[in-house]
Amino acid sequence: MSVPMWGPDAKDPLEVCRPLAVEVHRIPDELREGWRPPEPAAYRNLHGMRQPSWDDRA
Repeated sequence: MSVPMWGPDAKDPLEVCRPLAVEVHRIPDELREGWRPPEPAAYRNLHGMRQPSWDDRA
């Protein structure tokens, strides 16, 4: 949000809300031939970090 919602400078956030336009298009069947949904990401909620293992202690 672009306005503070709490504290002494708080304002009504509806003052800066704007409508969202959405267009939906139908893709012809021949363009979708052979298409498959993407595979799920191999993300394990670790943000690229490795969890320490107590067996790794030196």
